[in-house]
Amino acid sequence: MWKVLGVETSILKAGQIWKERVLHLSKRKKGRDRFLQIMDRADVNHWFDAQEELHVLYVQFPIDTKAEDLKFFKAFVVKVMKGVPEPVIEFNGIPQRFTIVMTSEEEEDVYKSLKEPSE
Repeated sequence: MWKVLGVETSILKAGQIWKERVLHLSKRKKGRDRFLQIMDRADVNHWFDAQEELHVLYVQFPIDTKAEDLKFFKAFVVKVMKGVPEPVIEFNGIPQRFTIVMTSEEEEDVYKSLKEPSE
């Protein structure tokens, strides 16, 4: 059975459960209002690299997100995670390797230029 921060879930919902749990666990933390404003704009996804056996929580912010907000978000999430006794992700009681990737950059569509006719 998969668990994310102590909550049983399917691995397909891991990103959403992580987001919900972090929001719940942040209830008594200083700076929560700012954290909620930043998190509200974020899109959280979960990817699993089967070759490296690494879970990736990918947090995508809008391109106009300020660097100060990303730094604050990182520090806040670290503070919340340190206060949690359960592993971030586990399978049948075995903690899994994970990382959190945060970005506000947009991916370039390299195929778009290949599809467009040359002038």
